[in-house]
Amino acid sequence: MSRQTRRKFLKQASGVAGLAATSSFIGTKLFAQTSGQRPNILFISVDDLNDYPGAFGGYHGVLTPNMDRLAREGVAFQRAYCAGPYCGASRSSLMTGAAPHRSGIVGNYHILSDDMKPAAMQRLGQTSILTLPAHFKAAGYKTLGGGKLYHAGFGHGANNVTRDESSWDMWFNTSFNEIAHAFPGVRNFRDNRTAAQLNAGEGAPGDLPSMIGADYNTLDQENMTPDKLLAKWGTEQFMTGAVNASQPFFMGLGFYRPHIGMFVPQRFYDMYPLESIRVPDFRGQLEDLRDLPEYALRYLINMDWTAYGKRMPDGSISSDHYLLQAMLAKQNRSGHAQAIQAYLASITYVDECIGQVLAALDRSGLRQNTIVVLWSDHGWFLGEKLSWQKFKMWEKASRVPLVISTPNGPRGNCYSPVSLLDVFPTLAELAHAPIPDAYKRQIDGRSLTSHLANPGAEYSTYAVTTQSILRSGDLGPGQPGPGTDIFHSLRTNRWRYTKYPDLPGAALSEELYDLRNDPGETRNLLFWEPDRHADVRATLAELLRRRTS
Repeated sequence: MSRQTRRKFLKQASGVAGLAATSSFIGTKLFAQTSGQRPNILFISVDDLNDYPGAFGGYHGVLTPNMDRLAREGVAFQRAYCAGPYCGASRSSLMTGAAPHRSGIVGNYHILSDDMKPAAMQRLGQTSILTLPAHFKAAGYKTLGGGKLYHAGFGHGANNVTRDESSWDMWFNTSFNEIAHAFPGVRNFRDNRTAAQLNAGEGAPGDLPSMIGADYNTLDQENMTPDKLLAKWGTEQFMTGAVNASQPFFMGLGFYRPHIGMFVPQRFYDMYPLESIRVPDFRGQLEDLRDLPEYALRYLINMDWTAYGKRMPDGSISSDHYLLQAMLAKQNRSGHAQAIQAYLASITYVDECIGQVLAALDRSGLRQNTIVVLWSDHGWFLGEKLSWQKFKMWEKASRVPLVISTPNGPRGNCYSPVSLLDVFPTLAELAHAPIPDAYKRQIDGRSLTSHLANPGAEYSTYAVTTQSILRSGDLGPGQPGPGTDIFHSLRTNRWRYTKYPDLPGAALSEELYDLRNDPGETRNLLFWEPDRHADVRATLAELLRRRTS
């Protein structure tokens, strides 16, 4: 890449604000208003959902008719990326528009707890923080919410399950932890104990922790599961007239599945017989790991879970590599198929819940003035790259489903990279609710109204994902601790460039993948052909530095 070409690329990539220059006009054309009222917003999140839904092509044969229909009725962003591959970092960044490295919320710690808030405000240079529901409430919207919209259950202090209470006119409280009390036979997904064992103070059993889905208990009383309760509550708001045409509404519904433990009714498991499950042949993937930097091998593949108090039955540190080795053919390979079966069953279960809410919206007569947003906080590994769950910045964990459906607006697939940081400014513009000047410095995303108006065009956009690793210490109240590494990955239309922290004696600390020719990220070009790709590497490294400095 020549110096002139590099300058042109950097100018295009960093000058994406120019795309939004005409978007205020475009935004008025993206939905049909009813009686001059601003659009309603139905805001649906699904926890731990990767690219498996049919509209995103990650697993052939998955049954997701409702998510697929919604994708057909709007714009499906095929290259949408989370700002951080953690529930807390991703959700906090989406709900505030602030990138994790700027707010300091880089892990499973959310921005609204009393002890985290002051440091985040200081880092952002503000005296308060504006959240998405608070913005719409101030703009005259009725705000209703329930489920997992923010991260809950982690963090420091008594307020670690806060859900931004003052921003909601109505809130429906439901938690996946409640399932253990409603159904005593279900095991706690963290240590595999039943509610009775927990209450009796018994120690965890000696089998694999159900973090990897070791216990696939199923439920008959499915209407008492948290996601079904949430879907019922959302449906009732439409059916009872709690939301109506007299006032615009912002309704946020956060569904838990397919989060672990993946306890859903048996009928969803029956849709995916074990013999039909396709298991990644990870036994040959050690070759794929040869070209990874030492940091990635040490802290992403063999992930240290001691910070979460988790150890394997033999006393060793729990790691992705260990968990997958435990499922090799000579030991428990069927357990891997079971895990994928549970994940698929959970996706179809939550799809049914979403369909219930969408049907109620249609019946209410409000659909023609309602923008529907569907998103997930991060993706999920199921054995690829010898990896399990999230906590990585490769495609399988950083790419997320994102659909924005505007009534009578354009439909189609958008293949330009976008970020979940872009959701806040996009909805604010679509609703004609400008972000106040006092909070504009908080917003790191850009409006996607140009993408919505013409999804088939190619935009010079990019997405940055930020990860943190606790190498020592912990995240103290309010900010990352001294033992926390923070690093980033950049996704452009063609390339993924990642810069890891340097390790003493390690010759390589970067990755570069040509995703046009290597969508599985199997060939790190900076290991195999560093000289040939030196210019591309330099250009992307400079763009990433500018974006994260």
